[in-house]
Amino acid sequence: MKLQYIQFKANVNSILWILGNGRAMSKALTNEIYKGHSIGDTVWLGKAGHGYYLCSNENTTFSKLIKEIHKVLQDDPLHIAKIRKIFEEKAKKVEQFINHITIVDLSKLSDTELLKEYIKIITLYYETFPYGEPITYVSKDFAEDLKLSFEGTEEEFNMLITAPEKSFLQREEEDLLRIALNQGLDERALEKHTKEYAWLPFDYGATHYDITHFRRELKKLLAQEKEAIAKRYIELKDFTKLIKAQQAEIVHKYSIKDEYNLFKVVQHSYFLIDYKKELFTRLHWYSEVIFQEIAKRWNFDASYVRYALPEEITAYLSGEKVDQKKIIDRYNSFVVIAKEDGTFDFLNNPKKIIDDFLADYHKKEENVEEVKGKVAQPGKVSGRVKIILDSKECNQIRHGEILVTAMTSPDFMVAVKRAEAIVTDEGGITCHAAIISRELKKPCIIGTKNATKVLKNGELVEVDANKGIVKKLE
Repeated sequence: MKLQYIQFKANVNSILWILGNGRAMSKALTNEIYKGHSIGDTVWLGKAGHGYYLCSNENTTFSKLIKEIHKVLQDDPLHIAKIRKIFEEKAKKVEQFINHITIVDLSKLSDTELLKEYIKIITLYYETFPYGEPITYVSKDFAEDLKLSFEGTEEEFNMLITAPEKSFLQREEEDLLRIALNQGLDERALEKHTKEYAWLPFDYGATHYDITHFRRELKKLLAQEKEAIAKRYIELKDFTKLIKAQQAEIVHKYSIKDEYNLFKVVQHSYFLIDYKKELFTRLHWYSEVIFQEIAKRWNFDASYVRYALPEEITAYLSGEKVDQKKIIDRYNSFVVIAKEDGTFDFLNNPKKIIDDFLADYHKKEENVEEVKGKVAQPGKVSGRVKIILDSKECNQIRHGEILVTAMTSPDFMVAVKRAEAIVTDEGGITCHAAIISRELKKPCIIGTKNATKVLKNGELVEVDANKGIVKKLE
């Protein structure tokens, strides 16, 4: 089986999240979303609970699907708005479940009742996730087509494709600014803020923020002039109104009222990416108590419990015997094909398949002096390369270094804020790195495909995010 790399995600702490992603991309669950088109099979490789590599095989039709969905959205730009409406409606059930598990005492539930709580997690995944992720994944380059015909500046284009809704990271920042302005270093306010936003960097199982983190961030704010804090707070408070006003000006300036629905396709994609990330990061975080309760009753390490299949958890909580060694082996390595019909096929000898794939994937590209990608946020800077593939290594980057990574997500924010510029292997105009770089006004080049293979830690490079080129300087 020949595997072609698509995406890497570190720190995925449960097989449920991989099954949820895999089935959510299948034709069985995306027929309405993709209007009958399909991605085919997807292949997921995991090793030692570390994360996953998403790959294609001979039955994957990813490139073809992207072209087909681009045509769908060109012909019917309101299609993604319909998908968004369905996602927002289905998200209400996920929110209700999250609220429920924050107050229920799991220790008092019977095994049968606990099983119902567990099954609800994967049920909500299959019902909701397909409407939040797949359409944005295959429409990620849609903005590139719009950019070719837009007559305005890069800044004006970025404004037109920006979702007017605040991101969850912006909402957290606004709330912390409010504490800085109204309460100062108030421990009770910090405790409430931590309870509200501890999940922020969790993603698929990376880490969480404690009160120490937010206290440190609040102290940084309080070290600034009060006028600067107030200015930033007002910017965020009035964000939606300001974005809509600026977008209206640009639409009028270039007389593109009729074409504006195409720009709204990208705006809806922005929104879905952000809300999906928020909703499912919270689901992953708050579901931890369920895994912990099952682990306690089973006398089985929670790291392994998270890699038990739904049928194995069902069997255990129904009083049947389950082979724990099989689960431990899966935690250490697995290869699963998510098939077009929504079923899964776990392959034998996964360690060899993974080792062969990684041997090829990690090969450095020698004698290459530059890499090219797409401009997410313009600018031109120089600095030393710092390659980070695991968000748990984010504290290793120093201020002024160039962050080079496969892709970013909220758990990379420590590194993103310290970096002088951001360069990624993956991503389109609506990916996390692109969105956050525009918010922070940091030069960013995305979709290079090979930056982590060409560049080395400590190398001095020039990041020309006006042209989308990274050059080695020594």
